[in-house]
Amino acid sequence: GLNIYGAIISSYVSYLIPVLLNYIFIKKVSKIDFSITRCLMLPVIAATVMVLLSYGLYSLLHWLIGFIISGYWGCLISFVPAVLFAVLVYYFVLRKLGGLTDDDLEQISPKLLRLLKKKILYVIKAI
Repeated sequence: GLNIYGAIISSYVSYLIPVLLNYIFIKKVSKIDFSITRCLMLPVIAATVMVLLSYGLYSLLHWLIGFIISGYWGCLISFVPAVLFAVLVYYFVLRKLGGLTDDDLEQISPKLLRLLKKKILYVIKAI
């Protein structure tokens, strides 16, 4: 049987239905044409890449740190860099795919856009 996986699947379906209904409603009422690919598929692709890479980093760190520290602290020390790495991977993949543009960042915060451009250029020049 499905057991616990049924709960996971039903959670996804229960969130997917309102998303699709909202998409249909917004498209009908507002007459705004927006790409479902940009709004849905690009973040899913970026999240998949993020999960794979950050899990790989976490596993590597956990294995390496496991020689020194085990248990809770070993997991924590492995987890924190993996999460920070995950944020960066998601940002860069989403930017590279075109799912997050300068206009999007400008709407969120012009200051954030300037800071990101400044820091990214600094990091790219350092590499």
